Amino acid sequence: MNYNIVAIPGDGIGPEIVREAKKVLDKVGEVYGHKFNYTDILMGGCSIDAYGVPLTDEALETARNSDAVLLGAVGGDVGNSRWYDVAPELRPEAGLLKIRKGLGLFANIRPAYLFEQLADACPLKKEIIGNGFDMVIMRELTGGVYFGARSTEEKDGELYAVDSMPYSEHEIRRIAIKGFEIAMKRRKKLVSVDKANVLDTSRLWRKVVNEVAKDYPEVEVSHMLVDNCAMQLVMNPGQFDVILTAEAKGIPLAYEMARQSGKYWIPARKGPKLYMREPVIIEDQSITTKGKQKLVIDKKDIEYMDGKRILIVDDVISTGGSLHALETLAAKSTGTVVGCCAALAEGDAAKRTDIFFLEPLPLFLH
Repeated sequence: MNYNIVAIPGDGIGPEIVREAKKVLDKVGEVYGHKFNYTDILMGGCSIDAYGVPLTDEALETARNSDAVLLGAVGGDVGNSRWYDVAPELRPEAGLLKIRKGLGLFANIRPAYLFEQLADACPLKKEIIGNGFDMVIMRELTGGVYFGARSTEEKDGELYAVDSMPYSEHEIRRIAIKGFEIAMKRRKKLVSVDKANVLDTSRLWRKVVNEVAKDYPEVEVSHMLVDNCAMQLVMNPGQFDVILTAEAKGIPLAYEMARQSGKYWIPARKGPKLYMREPVIIEDQSITTKGKQKLVIDKKDIEYMDGKRILIVDDVISTGGSLHALETLAAKSTGTVVGCCAALAEGDAAKRTDIFFLEPLPLFLH
């Protein structure tokens, strides 16, 4: 069969990639009896140099009339290239957005497979990759923040920038359907990634994915927040199910531990917060103020800890008052405290064998 392919060498390493890809395609055609006819068009910085725009309407029409598009790469060094000294809609990447929208390319299908022969080249540790990985990542391409209204203007003497992130039900539904179709051809498992704890668009995304899931009862569906998913992809989840910490300095430590382990973490606050529907309050003696201080978490966090293995994290352990309060909060669940840790242990706390810490901190007396 004959196929007409539009090739977009683009910028940087793009021309080299497309040149070698054509050799591969030609060999495929030779083996399987196909003929590939190539037409090159300009997109990105090279198009800006030639025509003043990242993608001309004529180039887009040529791509629309082809059987497939072969893309190299577009763009240059942001901030150090003349291609970026122009309005955003005239920069190289704007060509990518235009061709996506113009051709209706809403589904980005990214397979990730670790070949055994390349295992040593993988940046992940061997104990993490195990026998390798084989996944397909589906990414929606023509909706959301890349295509929403944006503006930068001055308000009250300072610049004010806005990027909107619109999504319609049909945009979400069609990418979800593609995801489920691929899942049906593989291990029948799909993880939908969003930021539904913050964004309305993600809550709509989750709702539509759940609706589509009803048409694919054989597929196991789960939802994961994007920040958690990022770490789940590269780290072994570790031995702990929950990380519990006190507010203030312990939060960055616990957050980073949670980020690297992919685990859920719960901050105990110094007072009830608006998001807490049923606050659970524990008091302890503060070494800083010499008075009573409160640690508070929501009842739903207590319920989340039920049956979990809990790690308690603090910034500095001294008298152990905050640590005891955190243990008391954890004890209100059916979970088990399996460890207590801190960045620093002050004074006699450094002698304790039931905690682990990075460094001892001398106790200075006045």
